[in-house]
Amino acid sequence: MRRRYMSLSEEQQKQFRRNWEQWSHLPKEEREHLKRKGGEQLKQAEEDIRTIIKESGLEADPPLRAGLLKRYIEERKAIELELREILNKEREARLPGLRAKLLEELKAGRIAPVDPKTQPEGEAREFKNRGGPGGGFGPGHPQPPHQSDGAPLPGGPPPQ
Repeated sequence: MRRRYMSLSEEQQKQFRRNWEQWSHLPKEEREHLKRKGGEQLKQAEEDIRTIIKESGLEADPPLRAGLLKRYIEERKAIELELREILNKEREARLPGLRAKLLEELKAGRIAPVDPKTQPEGEAREFKNRGGPGGGFGPGHPQPPHQSDGAPLPGGPPPQ
């Protein structure tokens, strides 16, 4: 493992350390989930490679299969990254409209208060976990909206 790490570029080593730091702070359940997900993705990649080889009509020895799998994973990561960027841009484009709509509903008194004791356990936590540090309100919006004086909007969480 160390030899492989040392063969990485300086930027790749930095990314590896950042990933390792994030991984080490994840709850055990989330690490297990990610391991299962990674295993499923690898199985899917291997199945796709078998299909590609079968459709090609060619024979592929283990080193060639490994090379094809490596290329598949590289290309798949590039696709996933591109799609994630597209999704993030679309999300950011839509959030101002969402905020305006909710502000209008709040001012018109059309938002019903929810008792935190009756809210389903995982709902808010799941949303917060998807947003990374500070919550799921998007870049530049780590916390719920506040009034201009810094106080939370009515019906919002208590100040921290």
